[in-house]
Amino acid sequence: MRNFFLDFRVCILLLCVISAIPFYTTFENEFVDFDDPTLIYENPLITNFNLVKTFTSTNAEDYLPLVTTSFAIENYFYGLNPHYFHITNLVFHVFNTGLVFILLCLLLPSSQGIAFVIALVFGVHPLHVESVAWLAQRKDMLCTFFSLLSLIYYFKTSHSHSKKTLIASILFFTLALFSKFMAITLPAIIFLIGIYNRENIKLLVKKLATYVVVMVAFAIIHLQLHNSPGQAKAPSFSIINGINNAFSAFAFYTSKLFAPLNLSVFYEKKVALATGIDFLILALFLTFVAYRFYVDKSSRRIYFFMASFFAISIVPVLQIIPFGNKFIFADRFMYLPSIGLIGLIVISISNLISFNRFKLLSIPLVAVLALTYASKTYLQTQVWKNSVTLWENASSIYPNSSVAQNNLGSAYFKRNELEKALTHFERAIEINPAFSEPYANAGTIYTQKQNFNLAKKHLDKALELNPDNKIAYYNLGVLSNTQNDFSEAAKNFEKAIAIDPYFGNAYINLSAAYYQQKKMPEALQIILKLLSFNRNFPEAYHNSGAIYLEMNKYQEAIDYLTIAIKMNPNYSDAYATLIKTLILNSQQEKANELLPAYLKTLKK
Repeated sequence: MRNFFLDFRVCILLLCVISAIPFYTTFENEFVDFDDPTLIYENPLITNFNLVKTFTSTNAEDYLPLVTTSFAIENYFYGLNPHYFHITNLVFHVFNTGLVFILLCLLLPSSQGIAFVIALVFGVHPLHVESVAWLAQRKDMLCTFFSLLSLIYYFKTSHSHSKKTLIASILFFTLALFSKFMAITLPAIIFLIGIYNRENIKLLVKKLATYVVVMVAFAIIHLQLHNSPGQAKAPSFSIINGINNAFSAFAFYTSKLFAPLNLSVFYEKKVALATGIDFLILALFLTFVAYRFYVDKSSRRIYFFMASFFAISIVPVLQIIPFGNKFIFADRFMYLPSIGLIGLIVISISNLISFNRFKLLSIPLVAVLALTYASKTYLQTQVWKNSVTLWENASSIYPNSSVAQNNLGSAYFKRNELEKALTHFERAIEINPAFSEPYANAGTIYTQKQNFNLAKKHLDKALELNPDNKIAYYNLGVLSNTQNDFSEAAKNFEKAIAIDPYFGNAYINLSAAYYQQKKMPEALQIILKLLSFNRNFPEAYHNSGAIYLEMNKYQEAIDYLTIAIKMNPNYSDAYATLIKTLILNSQQEKANELLPAYLKTLKK
């Protein structure tokens, strides 16, 4: 027993080290403009954390209180530094790899080597790069972490009948649901463990009752979310379409597990389809598994468990009943379910090799496979370096994806590479003339180029296609500002805020539009409302200071402008306004002290 635990601990240590190596470069990666803004650096609950609000509200059409809490903790200690966020994601992936090994050792107590291989493939597989390297997918990391702990504790319960371990399992299940709704399938997997362990059915059902109650409560929350006003309506349900979606997904994921090529952040419907090769690989795989199931009578129970684990855990994202997403596949959907599919493959091949004289080749074969996957994983982490590399990869794999072209244009726009951005926006429009977003984005660039007619044409078209396009209203406001029509600008910013009450830049520009109209009370009210839920805008503090200056409230102006400079030491406008305020408040000496710092910001 002592030797077993020594080997056990060494295995876990090896898995943790090996699973971390291919992902180490993610520490240098940036935030990406795909859910990261909404969930992290533009999320008011991250910079102004409120525990009650976090657990009683949704974000990005989802209920993620534990994920939001983890981001808020990191922000408290390290600020909005993506490097620390990436470290946390990788730590959880390493933990998850170790937990996979522990769970498999419980399932296969006499086959620790097989458990090690399955966990190894899980830890280094390229399909998991999206979940680890994409910070917004912290929900995958946390959900899988708590799900595995719940399963491990339940497995112990099935042998010891301990109430403490059962309570721990239920608690971890609840935490998994607080992390991601995909954990809703966990009671079915726990039932599967009970069947695998040949538990008494009545006792098993009795233990499952609490899990089901928790599951139903969370299901109600999410059904209300997707049926609430303002949410996108799901496409009409069709049994044939649902079955087709399921078979396509099974083929796609099986193929990507064997040959993880052309991995993309976004597989757009009608562009990224399961191919004939994908279906061929699925057919060959199912034939092989069926044959091994027939031949390996002693392994049928574990075959059934692994296949069922995969099928049950992947069900929520098969879009059998669609929820209106623009995509049907995603690498991240395979993070937890892949355990079952990898397990099925490894055990089937292991049983085949065990009757073969080339059994000794299994170790170098596993080493070559792990090295191959790890190398591909390392390369895939480079794709996630920043928004440009991310969407360049997606658009190179799927050049006819309007979403990829539009998002690549947005990434270039944020780099101020306007011509490149405009090229991709116009390409997105060419691919899909009914897609609203690239019209709104192109309108922004035409405004900056002072081609006001084209700007207005594109923005009006964006609103024609989607009357709830907040970016189009916002950019119409910017266009009106540029033409000194501040009254019209204010109306458009108000419409953008009506669509998204947390649209920070719209508040800042609405306040500025009121300021230009000399409506100081209205301007101040708007900017203070923004600061009531999001204190992460130095522009908001500068605008507040400027407004107080116009109202001759010098001390208030000084206080707000000082905060703006503290948040952004290179904020030249804030320095200029503060120096002016100090002079008007008869504080010439302090104004003189700030002058060198102000001149330094101008040089930068």
